[in-house]
Amino acid sequence: MKLVDNVDKININDNNKYHLEDTVNNYINYIKLIENFDEKLLKHYLETIKYHEILNNQHVEKEDSFLISLYNNMYRQNSLDTIIKITNEKRDLTKEDLKSLHKILMRGTKSEIGAEKFRSTDTKFVGTFNADGTKNIDYIPIPSNEINETVDKAMYFLNNNKMSEPFMTPIIFHALISVMQPFDDGNTRLSRLVQHAEFWKNTNELYSKSFTKPLLYLSKNYLLTRGDYRGRIAFLAKEETNEAWNRWIQYNLNMLDEQLYYLNNNVMKLVK
Repeated sequence: MKLVDNVDKININDNNKYHLEDTVNNYINYIKLIENFDEKLLKHYLETIKYHEILNNQHVEKEDSFLISLYNNMYRQNSLDTIIKITNEKRDLTKEDLKSLHKILMRGTKSEIGAEKFRSTDTKFVGTFNADGTKNIDYIPIPSNEINETVDKAMYFLNNNKMSEPFMTPIIFHALISVMQPFDDGNTRLSRLVQHAEFWKNTNELYSKSFTKPLLYLSKNYLLTRGDYRGRIAFLAKEETNEAWNRWIQYNLNMLDEQLYYLNNNVMKLVK
């Protein structure tokens, strides 16, 4: 898969560079706002947006939020809390972590059986079925015999890419997992989970903070723009060019801006 082999050669265009700078500044302002919360309010705020993310992440894939809530309460465990625990215990996320997170993430979904195992067949396609049973194929993911090596490369990029801001490496990793489709189902859900946990980890590391949970999530924004979201991933899978990468990056920066605007407006109400 050339996409992961060339990930260190991505040329971010000037418009996206300027956009990223503005987005990071907006994020820093947001951090300053929530730092004004007292300890109790901050705890409840982070827990509330986390719970909404758990449901929104599944909503993007049209899962039943009632069943997801039931399973999370039954097991007293959800994938977000698990990745937060992993991140607190060690710096690097591993391939085995991905598999265990996938198993938890898929509880209560239509694809619960078979979770945690990498795809072993090459019949998978990304697209939709028509009413008459015919297929609309957007793209064919990588062969199953390339998954282990390709995931290793993606994990190495995630854990070793030097950062000057919290967003770009997780956004790129999100695309890598979504395009390669290592599992039979739940790949974009898993990539969003990792992305948001990495935003949080990077925030604490880069800005010397100690937030106990992620500060923002984008699944609601992806849900509202689902067609565009899927289209950007498919374009990247088919083209694997700088243009495709820049379209993906621009889209995600827009999602970040929208969510930060929403959060800042609501946080301002809480700090008054």
